[in-house]
Amino acid sequence: NALPSNLENLDLSNFDLANVDVASLTVQFTTYLSTHGILPANISPDQLASSLDPTSLLSELVSPTNSWHAIAIASLATGALLLSLFTSFLNSPDDYSSAPYEPGTDSYDPIQAEEFYKSRPLMVAKRILRLASLTAVFNTGLLFDWLVLGKLLGDEEYTALRKNEPRRAKEALVLCEKLGP
Repeated sequence: NALPSNLENLDLSNFDLANVDVASLTVQFTTYLSTHGILPANISPDQLASSLDPTSLLSELVSPTNSWHAIAIASLATGALLLSLFTSFLNSPDDYSSAPYEPGTDSYDPIQAEEFYKSRPLMVAKRILRLASLTAVFNTGLLFDWLVLGKLLGDEEYTALRKNEPRRAKEALVLCEKLGP
């Protein structure tokens, strides 16, 4: 995960960034990589620069024989964007400023709470999805401990399940904190 030692002190002062031209910048960068022993000896900077040409990469990507590459990339990018939007929606704060009661155990009124949430179905759905997403990972871990480590691997004494109990208990406490009231 760490950068190789010869990349840690990368000096960008050697690059002419005043008049940025992708092709010349690529040649400059690959020459730098080659002279510092980062680029394999059997690949010349010109070979690498020509293979990194954005125009040829794009034309290769959208060619009829490789059109599925573009579709796969677009699908993954769309999925990542939708997941990001969904996650930010779930994690966005709810507006409880107009709640009919003050926070605390002494002021809760179930009838007023029902009226409050009846008129806010999106808030209720969001809370249910948030609870489901938080508990899904924990429940999957428990299922894995019981089913895979216990049943499928033939651990009739469930020693793996017992061994994981302290860790799962800590996870359950953190989950309770995240779930809130």
